[in-house]
Amino acid sequence: GIKLKNLKQMKTTQFFATALTVIALATFTTSCMQDEVVAPASHDASITFDQTGSSGAILTAPDFLYGRATKEYTKDWWTYVVRFPRSQNPLNSASVSAPKLGQLGPIQDLFGVKNGSINRNIDATFNKPILVPVINTIRTYPGTDPNAKPAKGQSVDQYLKASADNFIRQATDVRISLDGEQMDAADIKRLTTDEFKITANKDLANYLDLGLTGKEQTAVSDGFWFIANDLPRGKHVLVTHAEVPTKGITADVTYTITVR
Repeated sequence: GIKLKNLKQMKTTQFFATALTVIALATFTTSCMQDEVVAPASHDASITFDQTGSSGAILTAPDFLYGRATKEYTKDWWTYVVRFPRSQNPLNSASVSAPKLGQLGPIQDLFGVKNGSINRNIDATFNKPILVPVINTIRTYPGTDPNAKPAKGQSVDQYLKASADNFIRQATDVRISLDGEQMDAADIKRLTTDEFKITANKDLANYLDLGLTGKEQTAVSDGFWFIANDLPRGKHVLVTHAEVPTKGITADVTYTITVR
């Protein structure tokens, strides 16, 4: 990863990407989860933070993590989060406790809120990288709307990526702070996956505009992510902020992370 140096004032960033205008079923969420344990990382992540906080922690997004493309971990993130029913789901801002089922893999995932503000208390393992989505989305097919489908000549993969891009490229004002120090997030890596298969808990059908059906679906994940690494033992406060003004979305998440 690249070390973050000379902490400076966060700057508002507008993210752009090419896109086809297509409507698909999906959802977005920012990063975070309460009292979480360990999970996998993602594919094409290369945040070029050039800053190291006073705590010595590193915010980064390497192209590969533990020999695996970083964006692939975002697939695992979604596969994990949709296992849980509404009452336990990390995407539910009303959830007060983490799912009982521990995460698997070499890194820890955080989960956030779709819209609004939330505080999460996180237990983290020393020397385990933490995958944090600042703002992200998933697009699924087939979904709950039978009329939402690829255009003639368009593949499912192209259809889902276009829809996800249409949302993520509207994200603005992405900000991150660690232990009160603002981090420059201008170069956070955007991670877009290829299509993958996902099967959600049946209780999530028609929940939070996820477009989930409870049956096997094809999905694409897209969003802005970073990895927090080398957090010293003890308590840390990580704050993420992102907006999608066209959708009326402002997502603020405060993670109080206890590294053991």
